[in-house]
Amino acid sequence: MCKYCSKIYPSKGGWRYHVRTTHDENYRPFPCEICRKLFKVKKNLQYHENSVHRRLKLHLCDLCGKRFASKHGLKIHKICHGGEKNHPCDECGAKFGTRGKLNSHKSVHDDRKRFMCHVCPRKFRLKKDFDIHVRTHTGEKPFKCSTCHKYFSSSTHVKKHENIHLKKKKKMEKREEK
Repeated sequence: MCKYCSKIYPSKGGWRYHVRTTHDENYRPFPCEICRKLFKVKKNLQYHENSVHRRLKLHLCDLCGKRFASKHGLKIHKICHGGEKNHPCDECGAKFGTRGKLNSHKSVHDDRKRFMCHVCPRKFRLKKDFDIHVRTHTGEKPFKCSTCHKYFSSSTHVKKHENIHLKKKKKMEKREEK
């Protein structure tokens, strides 16, 4: 039996492996070859390499075509397509699928515009809107279309653009079915 969490193991080898990989903070035998970050479990290292360094997004949303690095990310995303919304706003009653979406929404109840552009007189309530606006001055376009490799100044713009490719693809598939 594990003295830390009371789990019972039928073999001494299984118990030792559990204690080493679960409770020993110094046990991290799997280093990332790129950034040298250490992981206790090989599966976590593989996920890290794929999602951070290779930017592989293997989990496809069957409703909109968006891809995610993890099953969990896909599950959270699917809530936006009409899943359960168990997080109500205490000010207006609007309901959200995740606590993060609720927290983002709460800012609509705050009228202060804290983010001021240093180039022009515009002010913004949300940092993400401010960041997008600043890119209009810098010309920065960090978001890349996965289909045609065109760059955009915001993730929203690239998503809208990628939906055009998705609609074209679906039209082509329908024509091929005939």
